[in-house]
Amino acid sequence: MNTQPITLAYFMDNFIEFIKRDSANGRPAQDTLNTYTSNIKQFFIWCYSISNQQPLSCTPEDIKEYRNYLWEKRQLRVSTVSLKLTAIRRFFEAALLRGLIQINPANDVYAGEDPMLNLQTTKYLNENKLQELINLIPKDGVTNLRSRAIIALMGLQGLRTVEIHRASIEDIDFNTGVMLVRGKKRDGRVYLRQDTVKLLITYLKVRGFAQRDDRGTPLFISMAYHNKGGRISRCGVRDIINKLFIQAGIKAMSNNHLSCHLLRHSCGTNLYMRTKDLRVVQEVLRHKKIDTTTKYAHIHDQMQKRYTEEINIDIL
Repeated sequence: MNTQPITLAYFMDNFIEFIKRDSANGRPAQDTLNTYTSNIKQFFIWCYSISNQQPLSCTPEDIKEYRNYLWEKRQLRVSTVSLKLTAIRRFFEAALLRGLIQINPANDVYAGEDPMLNLQTTKYLNENKLQELINLIPKDGVTNLRSRAIIALMGLQGLRTVEIHRASIEDIDFNTGVMLVRGKKRDGRVYLRQDTVKLLITYLKVRGFAQRDDRGTPLFISMAYHNKGGRISRCGVRDIINKLFIQAGIKAMSNNHLSCHLLRHSCGTNLYMRTKDLRVVQEVLRHKKIDTTTKYAHIHDQMQKRYTEEINIDIL
């Protein structure tokens, strides 16, 4: 057994392997590791080029300065900053466990309150706006059908970007309309609207070849030259939504504060306005705690399990 201490240089070259050992019993999801790697390397660039220091020499004040840089210079949403700080916290924790630093400087540095969660400033697309967004997409052509289906799953069923990326054909029972959703922390079930099922079937009939991977046969495939037929990436999903937001006048090209999550939030808000039942919203959005769901009651103070049929949107 090798008991020699790990050098700083070796740790810096192999930091993601150490984080992998420390996370989820040594078996974290690959897309989680990819996100950690990207965010930590961005932090490294800031350290070397802007702060002019070695990352492991950072103090809590340095981490706060980096957070402020993400806010003010990069103009990132607080939720995005929070994800980046989580990755940085993992990096320092791995170094701490191996005796390379004495404290984790990122431990008590947080992104702050996300204005999207503020009850007075939360924005959403009401049913009319959501219908206008869907109407921008033609009803034929594989790319258009893919966009309509993604909007339906996010805006009417409440799926997250990562859940669209991870979705596989094998996850859906097209007879019952039940979909297994591979969530960010745990899996759950979604009871698809009948029109959503029909739309997915129409898309699948025309989409062509799909490359299987370790998750199965991707539900949504990329049309990009370098990944044609492969699973659509999270960036690919964001690009589709961002272009539609800009086309609809929902988001200016310079506005980084609206994201795909607006669709999930719209699903929750519209559903609450229709049902006035937070437990229904909790079930549809798969919130573990009801406290997370209460933000959807800010606008206005059971039919099998297809509660989202209540949202009056035509997607076909």
